[in-house]
Amino acid sequence: MNYRLLIINYVYIILFVISCDHEPFPNGKRIYEVHCENCHMSDGSGLPLIYPNLRKSDLLNSRIDELPCLILTGRKSEILETVEMPGVELSSVDMSNLVNYLVHKWNLEEALTITEIEEVVRACE
Repeated sequence: MNYRLLIINYVYIILFVISCDHEPFPNGKRIYEVHCENCHMSDGSGLPLIYPNLRKSDLLNSRIDELPCLILTGRKSEILETVEMPGVELSSVDMSNLVNYLVHKWNLEEALTITEIEEVVRACE
């Protein structure tokens, strides 16, 4: 038996497994990091009284269909007039990835399809 070949194969398998991204919505995570993480933090906790906590948001828990419109149009803070969440123009695919990343990360709801995202976005325009 060729132990050297066996060891090389094991090393390749281990490197392959380690390099795999276990995030189900990696593009959504990337979009979140670029557009949302500065205010809502990497763990979704936000900053009290300034930026909402996404983990405890009723949008992620019961009103998920409103989330694409909020992302698209943005929102003024209800607490501080000088703080505003800017709207982000995203393609249907990117919006779907972002919404589904948020839902998966901080809620266990079913993922929304691209078609559902498009319908919601059309309704909010």
